[in-house]
Amino acid sequence: MCTAIGLMAFSLVITFIRMRYSVMIRGSAAPTNVRFSITMVTFLYMVITQLPGIRDKVDWKRPLGRTGPHSTPGGLALMVAGLFTAISPWGVGWTHVFDGVNYALLMAKPLAITGGLLMLAGAGLLLSARLGRPPGEWLADGVRWRIAARPPETAAKGGRS
Repeated sequence: MCTAIGLMAFSLVITFIRMRYSVMIRGSAAPTNVRFSITMVTFLYMVITQLPGIRDKVDWKRPLGRTGPHSTPGGLALMVAGLFTAISPWGVGWTHVFDGVNYALLMAKPLAITGGLLMLAGAGLLLSARLGRPPGEWLADGVRWRIAARPPETAAKGGRS
């Protein structure tokens, strides 16, 4: 964990330098300022959670609920990430105009598709948490159904029993 915190601190220094030079050269620091902010929040979270007084009071191995340890927060995180991915061209469009061309809007369709897929994956994780079956079980059942042995008479016809 100390290595991760050290790398995060190094990344903060490098990102800060990039942000300062970007302001000096171009007059704006986007999107490096967003990267700096996210890295700073993550760094502070990592440092705070590793303080001995906090680290000893939290049970990091305990599941979050009876439906599984990662389905609900993972699903919500995927849905939020998908939403931000899908709407990002319109949120950052004014910072990506060069020579009168808005380069952020050129990527609008791929980002909307990617964001939509992330939101669907998150909704699937939330559904699996609601139904009480982890996604791994669904995947395993689907694989078992696909490769299940078929009786010879139905296999010859190409159908399932």
